[in-house]
Amino acid sequence: MVEVQTNGHIFTDSLLFTHRGLSGPSMLQISNYWVPGGPLKLNLLPGVDVTQELIEMKNQSDKRSIRSYLNQYLPRAVVVELQTIWFEDLSDVP
Repeated sequence: MVEVQTNGHIFTDSLLFTHRGLSGPSMLQISNYWVPGGPLKLNLLPGVDVTQELIEMKNQSDKRSIRSYLNQYLPRAVVVELQTIWFEDLSDVP
């Protein structure tokens, strides 16, 4: 389940990554309110306070990488793609 948001409307439902973009029930619902060119916010981990969990990991001297942390919640292929988009410089860190 993901949370999608645009123009004050929020939907929580399934999401599918396709070769053409995003699809699935959440995208079908939000498309009724999205304005082309307008912002679309995706929360891939609704209900998870990622910031707080990462702070706790650091405070407990947990040596897991961000990739390992995300792998417990997201499919590996999604984590790999996020890694190439948002934290390329960490690509060689285990």
